[in-house]
Order: sequence, then C-alpha cells, then structure tokens
Amino acid sequence: MAAISNLAESKMELEERITGLNGEKSTLLSEITNLREKLENLRLSRTARSLELDVSRLRAEKLGLEEEVAQNMLQDQQASVKEPENNPAPSIIAS
Repeated sequence: MAAISNLAESKMELEERITGLNGEKSTLLSEITNLREKLENLRLSRTARSLELDVSRLRAEKLGLEEEVAQNMLQDQQASVKEPENNPAPSIIAS
C-alpha cells in the first residue's frame, strides 16, 4: 500500500509541477510578446524622431536656398535695370 501511496503522491506532485510550469510558460510567453512589442515601438519611435529631425533640417536648408535664390534673382533684376543707365544707347548723329 505504501508504494501505491507514494506513486499517487509522486503523480500528484508531478501534475502540480506541470501545471505550475505551464502557467509560468504561458505568463513568460505573454510577457515576451509584450516586451517585443514595446521594443519595436521604441525602435519605431526613435526612427520617427530621427526622420523628423532630418526633415526639419532639410526644410530649413530648402528655405535658406529659396531665400538665397530669391535674393540672387532680385540682384540680377536690379543689375539689369541699372545696366542701361550705365551704358546709354549711342545717339544717332544727324548729318
């Protein structure tokens, strides 16, 4: 009888152990999934911040270049308007 009692007790302990390990496994898998998602979100957030900085710098550069182009075009227009004053057309001398 003692052997049967020991076997039943051992079986019960193993079943409890298996149940506990299955519960822990399920919890760990869930936590791992959550941590992976959190890590992916952190990586995506870092990438988004980096891209936002790049886009901001590019916008600033574009604005600066547009302003420079506008200034150069204005200077060219002003220079072309002033050129006739500096180089008057030759007068026709009537004979």
